[in-house]
Amino acid sequence: MLRLVKPAAAGQGSGPSRARGKRFSTLTPLQKQHLRAALKNLHRTYGTWRSLGEAMGIAEGTLKNIAKGHSGGSYAAAVLAAKAGGVSVPRDAQRADATSSALTGRRSARQA
Repeated sequence: MLRLVKPAAAGQGSGPSRARGKRFSTLTPLQKQHLRAALKNLHRTYGTWRSLGEAMGIAEGTLKNIAKGHSGGSYAAAVLAAKAGGVSVPRDAQRADATSSALTGRRSARQA
């Protein structure tokens, strides 16, 4: 028996699907640079990528890729790095100067 199905109405999945699985970094290039530096310093403190990854809750390979610049990292990784380093992250950390100072311990001109 032949079964006919009506096409889906607009707004019910009939359009093209969004690209899934892509990660978009919310960090600026300066923030990415500071995150890489912070991860390298934390690696020296913790001794191994594995122990740092366990402390942060991030896979060892992911941390290596961020530190090497193969992956841009994310705001969540920056927050986890700051927590692993015992540094607080300000609420307005979306700004380039706030995140970089939170990750490196440096004060920017705006914060002085």
